[in-house]
Amino acid sequence: MLVKIKVSGLTCPDCGNTVVKSLERSKAVISANSESAKGIVFAYVSEFREKAIAAGVRDAGYRYEGYEKLKEMSYDIAVVGGGSAAFAAAIYAAEAGKSVAVIEKGVIGGTCLNR
Repeated sequence: MLVKIKVSGLTCPDCGNTVVKSLERSKAVISANSESAKGIVFAYVSEFREKAIAAGVRDAGYRYEGYEKLKEMSYDIAVVGGGSAAFAAAIYAAEAGKSVAVIEKGVIGGTCLNR
């Protein structure tokens, strides 16, 4: 299950990473990632245990503000990267009737397009 955890006091990426590490260390979540500027930590959990999550946030020195369960998505194919080869693969798969997710951590378009 994917949940969005609201945390107050996150001011920078290091703050978010501190909360993520605390949650993972406490075994309250399977894995997590933060958007510290928005005060949000996204986490995968096998079983939602709100008290454990709240304790993990508090142990990191921040305030737990609640959560929201998010809709999980499923795709036939996940393309990692946002360059021209990745887009060619994504378009080819979509034209073949597959549902496709493109995963890119940086700027869409790849290195060559954005230099």
